[in-house]
Amino acid sequence: MGNDVSAESQRTSYVAAMASVTALERKEMLAMRDKLSKAAQLSGSNPNTVSREDFGRAIEEIGVTDSDLEILDRLFTMFDKLGDGEINFREMVVGLSPLARGTAPAKLALAFELYDLTKTDHVKPAEMVFILNAINNVASWLGDPVVNPEDVHALVDDVFEANFSAGRPVSPQTTCKYADAIDPILGHHVAIQFLSGAGRVKLEP
Repeated sequence: MGNDVSAESQRTSYVAAMASVTALERKEMLAMRDKLSKAAQLSGSNPNTVSREDFGRAIEEIGVTDSDLEILDRLFTMFDKLGDGEINFREMVVGLSPLARGTAPAKLALAFELYDLTKTDHVKPAEMVFILNAINNVASWLGDPVVNPEDVHALVDDVFEANFSAGRPVSPQTTCKYADAIDPILGHHVAIQFLSGAGRVKLEP
């Protein structure tokens, strides 16, 4: 899970600092996603998994800068949870969305777009948890205090129950248009805590 981070240890957001200098934007991130998706499909194994070799080839083809290459290589290592040289590429590209320039709503919209390979414009509860956890993980690994994974689950439950359940119990198959979920997510106290840098957790890679 994570270790408590005292209020005194909070500092200027590393994610915000990186977003101000990185050349990675929506166009490059979408191109990376598409190339990694193709590589995963050609591998014939897990359609969401790519090797470090495939990853290196993809970022070389989209022409990232040396400084961005260093960031991406570091994040690959962090997402390689088993140490076998493979990652879930969807988790990584979604986690990169805060490094794009723009407002919080624009970055969250980009995160959903990066996840949405089939362009459904919709998201299920478990998918929303996956997306928000990826963002939370990257922020933590880059040095920012973040929120507990349990709080992410609570946020998603609250958003679906309050806005998209139509008075019925939320099921794993409940869906919503993710464009309609952005304001409810960002207005939730957990997201406000995260965005204000008031998180009290440091997650371990």
